[in-house]
Amino acid sequence: MPDLECANCIRSGNDFCLFIGGVGNGTIVNWNCTDKVVTPEWNITSSGGVPGGYMCSKGMADQMNAIVNGCRPWKNQNIGDDCGSYFVDLTDKNDFPVGRSIQKMPTNSSCSYRAISNCGYPEVEWRVHDPAIQSDFDVAWATMDNLDSGNELDGWEPNITTDWKGSYGTNATNDFSRIGVAQRKDINVAKIDDDQWSKCKGIYRNLWITITRTKDSRAAAHGNGLAETPRQLLEGPYYPNGTFSSDFELNFYNSQGPTGAATALIGAFGVAIAGLAALAF
Repeated sequence: MPDLECANCIRSGNDFCLFIGGVGNGTIVNWNCTDKVVTPEWNITSSGGVPGGYMCSKGMADQMNAIVNGCRPWKNQNIGDDCGSYFVDLTDKNDFPVGRSIQKMPTNSSCSYRAISNCGYPEVEWRVHDPAIQSDFDVAWATMDNLDSGNELDGWEPNITTDWKGSYGTNATNDFSRIGVAQRKDINVAKIDDDQWSKCKGIYRNLWITITRTKDSRAAAHGNGLAETPRQLLEGPYYPNGTFSSDFELNFYNSQGPTGAATALIGAFGVAIAGLAALAF
């Protein structure tokens, strides 16, 4: 049986199962990751409106739905709960980006976020500062429109699917990338109407992203003593006095579209994560 935490288990093609208490309970009482075939994938019973039984990630049509509802809040994805808030609110403003700060991410742990906007297309930029670990992460994302902040992907509906999804493993030749609908090359992405953009009057658009660390190349190369040591950046306008930063950073912001405006980006990325192979989403 693989010893993988929730998101890594799902992203690796294994099955993550939640076991639900019976009558009078209805809460998650246990979970596990398995490489065995589970039949059936869903075995939910209900007595008096209280669910019981179990449900497994491979029984869900959409992998991000399985991650969002199977990994949070039932099982903390990051061992020290260093991910920060899952919800990234980009609604009702276009004047600044939003970030998170994570000090460390152990191997086999993940951080997931949901960015929502009614101004434009929510996007995220990420950067790996340390060249030694540029191939240590897996990045998976999904988008869905017309889902407001009071609603979430429905974990009790296994057939729900997101609008657009993808994933890749980071690599040693690419330390920076941008993800969002406005970056798509396979379709013609419409520019957000100026009135909707400036007044934030558009539909609700959502972007989910899960970052998982699958290995620690720096520890392998230099010993475990450096595995959780923050890297000191050079002095400059965004890193005064050589500010210490974690190794993986993300910055969330709004985009008007491929030919429109974007929220002014700050030089220092807003989300820092410390610490996956390319896996099919």
